[in-house]
Amino acid sequence: MGYEAVTYSILADLLPKGTPIPRTREQLVVLLWSTAGKPEPAAPAVYSDVAEPDTAKAARWAVESGLLPDMGEGAFTPGKRVTKVQVIRAWNRLKKLGLAK
Repeated sequence: MGYEAVTYSILADLLPKGTPIPRTREQLVVLLWSTAGKPEPAAPAVYSDVAEPDTAKAARWAVESGLLPDMGEGAFTPGKRVTKVQVIRAWNRLKKLGLAK
C-alpha cells in the first residue's frame, strides 16, 4: 500500500472515531490539548501569530509537552501544514504521556 493509504489507516485507528485528520499545526494542537483535558501551560502563551487565547494556550502546552517543536522567535506558525506522519508522532507522544487512549 502507498503512503497515503497506510497513514490514513493508522490515523483511523489512533484518533477518536469521527475526528477529522488535522491538516495544520493549529488544528493538531487544539485536538491534542482538548484530548488532554485542556491543561494550563506552565509558561504564558505568547505567540505573535496566534490571536485566539485558547489556541495560544494549546500551542504553548503542546510545545512544553514535547508534542510539537517550537518554531522560535515568538512564532507558532499555526497555518503551517502538518503531515499525517507528524500527526501520528504527536498522537503517540500524547499516549506516552498517558493523556490519550
